[in-house]
Amino acid sequence: MNRNCVRSRIVPRVRLFICSVFLLISCLCCTPKKENVLVAAEDPGREDQIVRTDQSGGLAVAARRIAETLSDSQLAGQLIMGGIDAAGSLSTSEKKRLGDTKPGAIMLFRKNLPADRDAIRIMTGEINAVYLSDQTGNIKPFIAVDHEGGSVHRFQGNIERLPPPLSYYELAKTNGAGRTLLKIETDAERSAKEINELGINMNLAPLVEALNDKNQAFLQDRSYGWDIDWVSAAACAFIRGMSRGNIACVIKHFPGNSDVDPHQKIAVLSGTEADLERLSLPFYTVIAQTPPGGVMVSHIIAQAWDSEHNGSLSSIVIQEKLITNGQFQGIVLADDFRMGGTLGDVSIEKKSLAALNAGADMVMAWPADIYSIHKTLLAALQSGKLSRERLLDAATRIITQKLRYKVQEFSLLKDGSA
Repeated sequence: MNRNCVRSRIVPRVRLFICSVFLLISCLCCTPKKENVLVAAEDPGREDQIVRTDQSGGLAVAARRIAETLSDSQLAGQLIMGGIDAAGSLSTSEKKRLGDTKPGAIMLFRKNLPADRDAIRIMTGEINAVYLSDQTGNIKPFIAVDHEGGSVHRFQGNIERLPPPLSYYELAKTNGAGRTLLKIETDAERSAKEINELGINMNLAPLVEALNDKNQAFLQDRSYGWDIDWVSAAACAFIRGMSRGNIACVIKHFPGNSDVDPHQKIAVLSGTEADLERLSLPFYTVIAQTPPGGVMVSHIIAQAWDSEHNGSLSSIVIQEKLITNGQFQGIVLADDFRMGGTLGDVSIEKKSLAALNAGADMVMAWPADIYSIHKTLLAALQSGKLSRERLLDAATRIITQKLRYKVQEFSLLKDGSA
């Protein structure tokens, strides 16, 4: 709507009518079919319901210009999500490791997060200070945590534990889909503001996988339910809420899971191509409607797509199915290569390099692996096994999301012309 019309007397009424109609249509489309969840027609709407992003315009242009100013070492660092050993304040050796490699993201686990809020703020402040300690390539990292709700809760102390995702599916049966979606969004927004105030800006959530007979035992209450439309709508609501608190969401685990825990051993998705496309539908819907900051690709072997590679190492899964078919423009994050679900007796470093060449933009690294992965990427760049354009493309995607979620400001550009 043209902003010049805002002063018109009739516009507020028209907008209210449009929002009401839009909400009613959305609720009807998002109603879980299997359990016949009712929709309450009187549910309130939100004018800012859809998060509109600039993934291919100004932000990406600015991000590319920033990436082109970085050294090879700084570019390689952007492509790593590194863990830390600290439980509170960083040690001298930890600061040196982060300062030498500048990982593009830091992932925090329960062991890293003290019960005291001030201690968490001090730790995240120390992390950022390491990145801003020099005059070149001073791009702050994403600081990430798994904050799905229910059983996946990394915090200690009195940080709010979100409800299990599956509980919203049950709530919608009695409360209505529209009101339950609004609750998901409100809960996520409140939680996002709470953890963002602690210095966290990325959530490795939500899980965008509908339950089925094969994955139910593994996923349990981490999924939003059995109905694909409902799972998509619930995930969109969660992302909207988190985005309003400046938290970038990384949806997971594309294209899905089976009955085998990929942390322990190799997992396989059988079925036809049509089966896999249906399994992936919630991801495609969420990407189209509420683009997340990132998508985590699992180690699952999607047989009908690529029977020879883990999804995290497959150019078919990443480039063809996720980026091209899914039209995803954000960060593609490969799952942890220390998990037991990857094929072959190959080093963590070689798997990380293979994932980046397959189209992933960021790989996970435990503290002990950060130096070696960083060194491997630089050596591959020098030998031609990893192109500088691939590094620039991946770093651009990452920095675009940092600009989008205000981790990094446009003022980083030297000439200020962005």
